[in-house]
Amino acid sequence: MKLEEINQRTKEAVDFLVAALESGHSEVLTAYLGAMATFRTYSFGNIMLIARQKPDAIHVAGLRTWNSLGRFVKRGEKGVFILAPIINKKRNEEETPHQEDKKSNGDARLFGFRAVHDFDVLQTEGEDLPKLGEVTGNPAERLPELIEFVQGEGIKLEYSEKIVPARGLSYGGLIQLLPNIGCAARCQPRRTDRWHS
Repeated sequence: MKLEEINQRTKEAVDFLVAALESGHSEVLTAYLGAMATFRTYSFGNIMLIARQKPDAIHVAGLRTWNSLGRFVKRGEKGVFILAPIINKKRNEEETPHQEDKKSNGDARLFGFRAVHDFDVLQTEGEDLPKLGEVTGNPAERLPELIEFVQGEGIKLEYSEKIVPARGLSYGGLIQLLPNIGCAARCQPRRTDRWHS
């Protein structure tokens, strides 16, 4: 895809939002803000492109990412056009290309962007996705030990409804949990890793 076409598509997405706002269609802004919340790790330009092409998108990823998760793009689906960074390593001048440790040569550097077509999860089928953040099981016999350990470390443990929508918070020597969460969620640390293309 040529640079002019990439610029044109990105400009169209921004122009669409501006025109909708000028004509009083605030639901378009709401949709774009929803896309920004959903795709926090994407650049502003890619969020605009996703929201314009597939406003109902939940999670977009590349074909290889979906395949690695046991999911496959449905026949006839069109990809969502976004821009992917082209990153390469710049060699230091005194190093030769034949050195054995090529992984450490130079610093990673952005060379530009290329057009790619990703797919939303709704455009795929296959294995269920892992449910990050959901904890199951019953560690009931270990709960008193965990509470004792936390208190032994000088950390205060409280239950509070005020932390909603979070299920738990930890800061400054204090752990706050929702009173009605299950035992497994109370006893297991929250995972913060995210998967994306």
